Amino acid sequence: MTDANEFMKVLRQEGQYPHGAISNVWPPIMYLDSIDSALMDKDGGFFGRGLLWKRQRKFLQTDLLSPTAANGYVPGMVQAAREASKGLVHCSSEVSSFMARCSFDLFSSVMFGELTKVANPKSNPDP
Repeated sequence: MTDANEFMKVLRQEGQYPHGAISNVWPPIMYLDSIDSALMDKDGGFFGRGLLWKRQRKFLQTDLLSPTAANGYVPGMVQAAREASKGLVHCSSEVSSFMARCSFDLFSSVMFGELTKVANPKSNPDP
């Protein structure tokens, strides 16, 4: 889907508690549930689709997803994606590992402001 207006129609159909990719990340869900974490509740907490999820999401959105904040980290994400696209050719036999490296590059560029370049083996990411 390439039309943003059509995509918004899909998102609006999700209702008050939309589905997110994080709800499929089972290892931290199982762990947090086993230690009775405050991030969890009967609806899955931060990883679910209930009231707790919405409250926690709104809290995070305030600082992480505001336009001002995004202006600070989106350029790093773009650079991480650009670097990763160069590395795909070298990682075609191990796509799962490549995707994990891409995720790490994006995460570290957003959270730490550091581009690790681990998704492209030709970039010599080791110091």
